[in-house]
Amino acid sequence: MSFTRKKINLTFKLGRDTNGVQYSFDGKYDTVTVSGLRIQATIANAGAPSMGQASLIIHGLTPSLLNQLLSVNRLDNGQVSIRFNQLVIEAGDDLVGMSVIFQGQISMAMPTYNNAPDVALHVAACPGLLEAVKVAPALSYSGSADAAIIMQNLATQNGYMFENNGVSVILSTPYFPGSPKRQMEACANAANINWSLDNGVLAIWPKGGSRSGVVQTISPETGMIGYPAGTPAGGVLVRTLFNPLLHYGTAVQLESSLPFANGRFVLFDIAHDLESETPNGQWETSFSGSVLAL
Repeated sequence: MSFTRKKINLTFKLGRDTNGVQYSFDGKYDTVTVSGLRIQATIANAGAPSMGQASLIIHGLTPSLLNQLLSVNRLDNGQVSIRFNQLVIEAGDDLVGMSVIFQGQISMAMPTYNNAPDVALHVAACPGLLEAVKVAPALSYSGSADAAIIMQNLATQNGYMFENNGVSVILSTPYFPGSPKRQMEACANAANINWSLDNGVLAIWPKGGSRSGVVQTISPETGMIGYPAGTPAGGVLVRTLFNPLLHYGTAVQLESSLPFANGRFVLFDIAHDLESETPNGQWETSFSGSVLAL
């Protein structure tokens, strides 16, 4: 294990509010990236319906940027005006580089002045927040329709990449009203498949399966922390050094000295706990996994 300076980069993109007003930083640009700050971050994903959340405590923001980010929810002419500000989180170091580990919309931003002049900003963000409230026409198909094609169209229409991991389900005259996120969920339920909004990607895969990609090996040699714990349902709870390649629905090959914690497992609950610019700070990934039938 090598000890390196841990980094978290945050990119904020100001969006339009519910009245259609576009906001900007200093009236010039709508996107800003900050780096080199002391940040505590937890990025967790346990799947539908929430699709996860990022919780951050950010130190060292400029007063101007702090004030802009506080305006996620504010009264505008007596009505609550919601800004759909975007947040992208990257984490890594100079040795392995930076990886995007979260993309979503900011749902809460609150400052704490108790330790002034060190003012900290507490931020919460969720993927799919905008898609959960956006007004959209109902989806209606006469005859049969491929669930994967429906989900792909929803991904494209809402700015997501699409990842189909072997889903091929034909639905009969499907009808999905509601917001885009509600339509995604309804389509997945009708097709009896798993789905996830994760890191800018709408992914789908069969029940009992997993997302495709390189299967990561988790062992003491690759960064496992302590010993795995078992669950009543026959699964495992594991801690390891931060691994940005682990996502909700991916498979891992677990290798340990415990008989129940060996083999291939699919992740159904995952969290990254990270601290940048903090000596001996947290820098790990934890997950719950269930046995993957091969």
